[in-house]
Amino acid sequence: MTTTNTKEQLISKTKEYREALQNQVTHIGEDLQGTARKAVFVIGAVIAAAAIIKILSPKRPKIAKDAKNEALTLIQEPESPIISMIKSAIMTFLLNMARERIISFLDEINHRHAEAAKGNGLQND
Repeated sequence: MTTTNTKEQLISKTKEYREALQNQVTHIGEDLQGTARKAVFVIGAVIAAAAIIKILSPKRPKIAKDAKNEALTLIQEPESPIISMIKSAIMTFLLNMARERIISFLDEINHRHAEAAKGNGLQND
């Protein structure tokens, strides 16, 4: 009877460990999906900020060629101080938003690594 009891206990423990392992795999998969979504969002925000900065940044000066002397002359169009302030405010806002997203993303990754490090050991019953 002791071998039957031991066998049942082993089968029971095997089922418990299998369920725990399946739960961990499921949890890791969900965490990975959430992390991937946030990473894509952060990358998208950075790309959008870069694109807007490129659009709002000063354009290259135009080059005019003098027909007589064949000399090149730079023609710079003056920019209104108000437009410069607006561009600066928009760029600052976008960069701060991207910075906050990146910081929160990195904090969450560090938190998950700390939790994973705590939960890696098997618990003895």
